[in-house]
Order: sequence, then structure tokens, then C-alpha cells
Amino acid sequence: MERGSRRQGVDDSSVGHAAQGSGGSRRALVMKETRSKILFRAVEEFERLRGSNLAWFGLDELTYAQEEAWLRLEGRLRDPKASRLCGFAVWTPKGYDWVYERFVAAHIQGYEVVAAQAFENRHLLERVPDYYERLKSSYDARFYQQEVLGQYLQFGEVQWWYFPNDGLGHPFSGMPFYDAWTAGQFLTLYGRAMTVFTDNTADPASYPDEAAFLPAVIGDFTDAIMTFVRATYADARFEVLYPLDVNQTSFNRAVNYPSSQWTATTLDCLKTEAFGFTLQRNLEKSEQSMLLSGFPAFPAAQRSQLVGVGDATTAWAQEAQFAEGRGFESVVLFALDQMCLVGYALPLAKPFRRSIMMGS
Repeated sequence: MERGSRRQGVDDSSVGHAAQGSGGSRRALVMKETRSKILFRAVEEFERLRGSNLAWFGLDELTYAQEEAWLRLEGRLRDPKASRLCGFAVWTPKGYDWVYERFVAAHIQGYEVVAAQAFENRHLLERVPDYYERLKSSYDARFYQQEVLGQYLQFGEVQWWYFPNDGLGHPFSGMPFYDAWTAGQFLTLYGRAMTVFTDNTADPASYPDEAAFLPAVIGDFTDAIMTFVRATYADARFEVLYPLDVNQTSFNRAVNYPSSQWTATTLDCLKTEAFGFTLQRNLEKSEQSMLLSGFPAFPAAQRSQLVGVGDATTAWAQEAQFAEGRGFESVVLFALDQMCLVGYALPLAKPFRRSIMMGS
């Protein structure tokens, strides 16, 4: 767990015991001795946080909140009666998100961060000495490493994303290789400009320089991050999320998968997904894609499948069962809001099968 704060001091209100409701719900706590009031608010609709004069604020699980919520609250630290002002939050690290950039990487003046290991919580262990052992026996190994130890980081779809050029001049259409840095690096390395690809159907064998350079950029990027993180968190574990449906052409597969750097030796897990096949109701392609023909071999214990939850007409449940049947380390359903809105029950129902003997 990590803890961060915007340190302008701390409000020194004394503690009381009286609570009062608001609109029939208990949304405020009033300190009896000082009449100080603590407000309890959700931060999803962060624009509603405007208008308050706060002496302090605190957020739990900051990585699940939007950065704008933190900024709105920080702007509310202006109570004229407070001797000191402070905003703080706690969270479980989840990679290089806005929380990492603001509290860990940026070193913004006035901010502090405390990185704490789970077993440093001596107050909890004094009361429940086997607390973390209980969690370890209850959670699967990767969930324990992520949620308890904060040791699992994911490279989410690190790709050269291609979108067909629609002729309307949209900035995200066409091939993505020609930014100044990438073009300059290729020119320096090979002494010529990179080939201009107009679509993703080229034969990579005809362009060996590009087919070697482009995936190496991705692999070097993830290698650098892993090296940097392990300098501080030596036991950190890493997985790659790789989308199979958008890498069907041989060209895309060649430039988007650094096969010498993303292997079962260098990665703890390869998580695949193919939402496009799921939405197309093409279970055959979903199954074939999970076999990873032509990719470096990963044992089932280092494989995971991200399944896009859809309505009852899509084959997402069968896709999940196929991955589970192959003994994958985990099958992840995306996303919780879909599960809740549709009303699917967990655990997923097992398929009904029956066999009979016909003849003698």
C-alpha cells in the first residue's frame, strides 16, 4: 500500500461522537466539542465537489478515482478557520497511472508519498497475527501479489495501433510509425527513411529492417520499465495484455510482438484478449487465437484470458470455459459493470453435457 498527501498542514479538530443525517441518510459526522463537521461524499461526479471550504480531505483507494476528483478536492482546501490544511489518500499500486505520475514520478513540491509493504502494518498484526497468511490461502497467487503485496504490473496493449484511413483526415487513422522520434531512430540505425506503409497487409518478409526495428521499440520500452521498477521492487511481477483480434495480419503480428523479449522467461504472464471475435460471435476464432500458433510458447500456468462479457447471444461464456479448460492461470471477465447490469450470476454455470451409447 502507498499513501500520498498534499501537505499544507493538518486540521486539529477534536473528536466527538454525535452524528447527524442529511436527507434521511447519514452523510455527515459532527464533532461535539468543536462543532467541526466531516462530510462523506462519493467522488465519481467530481464537479459536485465544488463549493465547499475544507480543512482537510481523505480518499481511500485513490487509483479507482479520477485525477479530476483529487484536483477538485485540493482546490477546496481553503477553510479560514483551520490552522493547517491537508489532503491525503491511500491506494494499492496499479502500474503507471495518474496516481504514480503525480505522487511518485513527478516529485511535485508540497507532495509526499510513503511506500509501505503489507507486513509493515504492525498494528494489524498485533491483533490478527495470521492476517496475511489467511489472505494468501484465500486469494489466488496473482491476486495476492497484486492486491496484498502490490507486486503485479501489467503492460496493457503496448501496440502500434492501426486504424484504416477513412479519407476524412482524422488524426488517429493510418499507420502510427512516423512520429519524429521513431522516424529519427530508424534513420540513424539504418541510414534511410522508413518505408511508408499505407495499410497493414504488407508482407513483413519483404521489409526485414522494419520488421526487426518496430517490435524492438516495444520490447525495449517494456524492458526499460521492468528494469526501473525492479530497482525498487525486486519481486515485482509483470504481464502483457496482448489483443489477438487486431493482430490477425502477418504484418501486425510481426511489428506488435517482440518475440525475443516477451517470453515465458521474461514475463510472468501473457494475458490475451479478442473482444472483436467475441462480439462477432465467432467462437472458432476465439478458440484458435488462444492457441497462439507462431508465438513463443507459454505454459498454461503463465497464461490468462481476458473475456469481454456480452449479452446472451455472444459466446463469451463458452470462451471463458475454453480458457479454463486449458488450465490457464486465470480467466478475467471484463467488466464488473457488465456483469452487474445484465445480472449474471457467479460462479459461471458449467455447460450441460450428456453422452449415451447407441448400438451394441
